[in-house]
Amino acid sequence: MQFQRVGEWLYSDIVRLRDEWAASLEAQDVMDMGELMSLIDHPDVVVVDVRPRDEYEYDHIPGALSIPIDELESKISELPRDKRIVVYCRGHYCLYAPEAVQLLRRHGFDVVRLDEGVREWNRLAHAT
Repeated sequence: MQFQRVGEWLYSDIVRLRDEWAASLEAQDVMDMGELMSLIDHPDVVVVDVRPRDEYEYDHIPGALSIPIDELESKISELPRDKRIVVYCRGHYCLYAPEAVQLLRRHGFDVVRLDEGVREWNRLAHAT
């Protein structure tokens, strides 16, 4: 986390550009890691990892489905329409999850984005 703060300080323009980009997206609900931890086993929640498959195979949030962002539209019929979809990617600066939210919303899904990724999941899971 310290490196991220130093990077944000050194590259404040990157943060500004990311924030401008994020503000231009459709309104997106964001789920925090604590909320996901409390809902992870809930039958009405489906967690989808939209990172490339090799990243998923290396490590992922337990129970998450792997549907890489470049396959998401072609596999959209595999997702349940009666459940809340939580998508995640590499974390705060990754663009896959916001893109997935836009795509799934256009197709009528109830979808939220996890603002963090596997690294934060592991850190929180091992802290409890």
